[in-house]
Amino acid sequence: MVLLGGNAHSLADLAGAGALDFSLEKYASLPASNQNADGTFKRDFVRDDSITHFGGALAFGPDGMLYVSTGDGSGYDYADPRALNAQSVDSLDGKILRVDPITGLGLPDNPFADGDMGSNRSKIWALGFRNPYTMVFTPDGRLFASETGWNSWEEINIVVKGANYGWPYYEGGDKGVPLRATDYQRMAPAKAFYGKVAAATEHVAPAYRAFSHADADPGYQVQAIVGTSHLYDGVDFPTELRNAYFFTDVVDGEVYAADTADPNKVQYITDIGAYGPTAFVGGPDGMILVDMLNGRLLRLNITAPRK
Repeated sequence: MVLLGGNAHSLADLAGAGALDFSLEKYASLPASNQNADGTFKRDFVRDDSITHFGGALAFGPDGMLYVSTGDGSGYDYADPRALNAQSVDSLDGKILRVDPITGLGLPDNPFADGDMGSNRSKIWALGFRNPYTMVFTPDGRLFASETGWNSWEEINIVVKGANYGWPYYEGGDKGVPLRATDYQRMAPAKAFYGKVAAATEHVAPAYRAFSHADADPGYQVQAIVGTSHLYDGVDFPTELRNAYFFTDVVDGEVYAADTADPNKVQYITDIGAYGPTAFVGGPDGMILVDMLNGRLLRLNITAPRK
């Protein structure tokens, strides 16, 4: 049984029968494959028109429901107009979804539920994401998600029911101050969105932490974030890392840990010396790091610094 995306189950359903890559700007004028000719969105269609930004994280919540992340499915090196679908509650692009794990249907207490549990909007928990690649619940029930950034910022977000995280009109910044995204802010719909924010009829949820790409900015610089799907809950690491949210900079191979109780506490852990750390898995004696591009499984062995 297909729980989600049952109306996009073959290459024939995607752009150019799966032969077009919307990561390329030459296809910018074409409609997304989940859109009908009249601009409306197809039901239960999770598109994958680009080689990037599919999302794909799964997490069972403390409520027993299944949470699913979806990316905006759009180009990564130009301002792709299809990224604006992340702001539509009728599209499944760029969302965190919450569905019944048995039926795949939405739930009546989801924030945009319209009475039809099979509709797209009835499945949406939060919106406005670029590529929420990983998710994890904390012991107290909060949902953390990494957000792969575009030109300027990488984010760690706490995903809240009904919240809008601003993409593609906002990207970053840190310390609770959302910043307008480059290039996208010049698109025609952006003016109306910024007007709603200024009038307080639309709220953009700030990142729990955001990390700039620019060396001149304060704090750690991260170029492409991938977070964990498992909080560390062992006893072998220093106590300050218990329930820490581990994440990597995929580009530089650096590993960090963020305190899930205090956003001001972020620690540099190590550098694996290569491009490609993409996942964490909890083990009985620590954390296993998956280095996908170099074909390695690494075990993190973290000890307290000498005094």
